[in-house]
Amino acid sequence: MAWTLKTVEHPTLYDRYITLIIENGLVHLPSARFLLKEAKTGGRYGLPGGRTSHLQKAKQLRELLIHLENIGKTWDSALEVHVEAIRNSMLHWDRNGNPLCKKESSKLPFKKIKNNTMNTKLSLWFKFYKYMEELKEPHNLVLSINKKIIYMSIQSDILGYSKMRYEPKKIEVWKLLVPSSPKMKFYKAITRKEFKNLCTHLTKQDIVFDLIVRLMGDTGLRVEAATEITPAVFKSYFRYFKSGKSMESRVPLIYRGKGKNEPLECNITIRIISEIQKEYLSSLHIKRLKKYKDYCEQKGILFDKNIMWILSDGRPVKYVDIYKAIRTASVQMGRTIKPISAHWLRHSFAVWKILDYKKRNSGFKINIMNVNPDIMILLQNELGHADAKTTMIYSWTAFQIEELERLELEREPSYNYDGPLMTFQLFRNDKYAQNIVKEIAIQEFGIEFDENRFDPLSYAISRRMAIDSNL
Repeated sequence: MAWTLKTVEHPTLYDRYITLIIENGLVHLPSARFLLKEAKTGGRYGLPGGRTSHLQKAKQLRELLIHLENIGKTWDSALEVHVEAIRNSMLHWDRNGNPLCKKESSKLPFKKIKNNTMNTKLSLWFKFYKYMEELKEPHNLVLSINKKIIYMSIQSDILGYSKMRYEPKKIEVWKLLVPSSPKMKFYKAITRKEFKNLCTHLTKQDIVFDLIVRLMGDTGLRVEAATEITPAVFKSYFRYFKSGKSMESRVPLIYRGKGKNEPLECNITIRIISEIQKEYLSSLHIKRLKKYKDYCEQKGILFDKNIMWILSDGRPVKYVDIYKAIRTASVQMGRTIKPISAHWLRHSFAVWKILDYKKRNSGFKINIMNVNPDIMILLQNELGHADAKTTMIYSWTAFQIEELERLELEREPSYNYDGPLMTFQLFRNDKYAQNIVKEIAIQEFGIEFDENRFDPLSYAISRRMAIDSNL
């Protein structure tokens, strides 16, 4: 049976899309009803879901349908034990919930996933079956449910974090949920040098990828918000120069937030506005608008005069294009084991803000043991949200990134390599990174290079290209 996906405009929500599951050319109606509901109320506090979350939810639900089909079941004929068996296979567990040995694990047709990833899928499947019960759709699966009390944060819009309180709420959870993955001590982030290197590789693909990522790195915007920016935002940038502001001064930027239709505001440097205007909007954007118009005529779609980001072939940039471009550039930089993702840029932005705050305030130290109120307020202002837990994680990440940046500055300038540092853990398993180092060594030693005696890790350590770090 063929299971495919199709993204269409949401029938009732303005400027929103939904991804449907197609079964042998026909819309799978039970999943369609559920996904339509999720688009409306599947976000936090019953608000609409994220603008791009519809695709991931459709993929996760389709995954369940495919797994059930592989064992001869459908969504309505399956029992809970069948879903439990699917869960165990995805986690590489045996039927008793014990991890499989390496030999048995290698026989499975798919890679092992993390506990938190599995819980995300299970939670969506649970919501699907609960909604089917609500619609009184007949099925055989009886959900084993636990009651759990969670504390939801309630925050004043006026007083901010100082007025935050937590209210208990009883919720239902599926007994099939597994223990959480080990708690994250830090977020994935990169140094400014690695960010600059990333942008260099993105330019080789298309300048719009470079500019979008620079915009994200400067503002902390998510991919979805950055791709939906319009040219009108940048038209009045000349007035900022007349006001006497410097290139590093930050001014308001209007955008649409995750799961929200009303405009939000973040800060952007005049420098980034100027770069986007000079490198793209002043000339290239006008040329690409013509290609985009031809593209619309060929595809029979409506021409959007407010479109901002257009690829060289006239196709408008989608968030999936950004994800692919960043991954490609990341691999070219030597990161094939832990490639940089788009959301790393948001984490990196927050970390850089903490480090900049430290530079501006002499005597300030990054506290990795207690929450600093100034840092929490800073992150709330820049990211739109932050609590004690995330502030601690960002502080610890900033501490790690600061050390990486210090080591980058200490590296001898005479070395051929001037790129970002790599970690031992990454380097040992990443053949692409080792090949990059090998090419640099060949440039350094010339005809004296001996491949039989060459040890990539030792060379990388000696040239301060690799260090011991968890980042």
